[in-house]
Amino acid sequence: MEIAPSDGTNEESYQFWSSKLKETCDDLDFLDKKIKEFMLIEKDNPLYEYAMKIIELKGQTRFKYEDEKEFRDENIRRLYNLLAKKIESSNYESKNFDMDIGPYLVKPIAGIKLEVASNIIQRIHQKYLEMDTAEKKKFQEFCVEYLKASLCRDPISANFRFRWIMKRVSSGNPFPQIDGELKEWNKTTPYNYMPLFGILGNFCVFGMNYLYPLICLKTNFEEQLEMKKIYEEQTQNSHRRIKIFARIQELLLVEKMNEEQLIDVIESDIDAMGFAAFIPTKSRFECMDRMKYVIDQIDDVKEYLITMDPDGYILNPITKKIFYHPLLETYQGWDATQCLRDFIVICRDGLRKWIQKKYLLVSNL
Repeated sequence: MEIAPSDGTNEESYQFWSSKLKETCDDLDFLDKKIKEFMLIEKDNPLYEYAMKIIELKGQTRFKYEDEKEFRDENIRRLYNLLAKKIESSNYESKNFDMDIGPYLVKPIAGIKLEVASNIIQRIHQKYLEMDTAEKKKFQEFCVEYLKASLCRDPISANFRFRWIMKRVSSGNPFPQIDGELKEWNKTTPYNYMPLFGILGNFCVFGMNYLYPLICLKTNFEEQLEMKKIYEEQTQNSHRRIKIFARIQELLLVEKMNEEQLIDVIESDIDAMGFAAFIPTKSRFECMDRMKYVIDQIDDVKEYLITMDPDGYILNPITKKIFYHPLLETYQGWDATQCLRDFIVICRDGLRKWIQKKYLLVSNL
């Protein structure tokens, strides 16, 4: 994820995240229109339902247990194996489909620019069109078999037939017609041929139509949707930071408060509104509020936290009751760790001291 300039002002940070959010929203609008357009075009394609099911499975990206992911992957493998058996159905060509498959690759692949990758794949596809019938069938079968192998549990390196693709050694290539394109790929990118043959394999399976581009578009849409959520939260965090900064400035400069008076106001705000009153980051103030509730529910835990060193190792059988509480499940990791350290300080020194130590300095906001 991109990072806002660390030496910028609060306003600059807000402008940065706002611009990233707008760009992502524009991308999502474009992708949504293309997805709807392609779905309408391909609704009568005999392989349409297969593509929709693959899209649905690829959209399952959050798993509580590892076997859930394996079950998802196994279902994707089964669908591709079924598609490989229906290869004659992949001859279905959409009306007005551009035989140049390059423009339908949604994202840059293998670390090279989209137009470079598109050009290489376009030329390989042209070479495929110029092959005789027997060679075409051989090339199609090779790409489909590679695609199936790439989806297996075993790594491609274990498959001797396709090892050259992973190692990007063109001397193993059984199709000398495309040697020039493979050499150009080597010159352009340090990556192997796996993305290239993965794309070709998908077009061989689905045919020259919009089904594989539709899968790419939908996958990209879901990724952009996740980025939108991140940018929205960062934009909101920046906006809250500006408001907190302005409030401190008003209290100090307009109302002429001293440090003790300022801390009184902050402490009162936290008691009334929760930690959102003075912590701008959403994940952090939510975690702090929930952790306070959890700590209040556990007998004698505050007395135990008083004895702990916030800079030492903080996870033990007692603190794990806090850290792994169901209310904090979505915050486990950096947020929960830092919040637990903060509450050790709060229990030991009091809320006022914690405010003074951690959040009074404007530079921390």
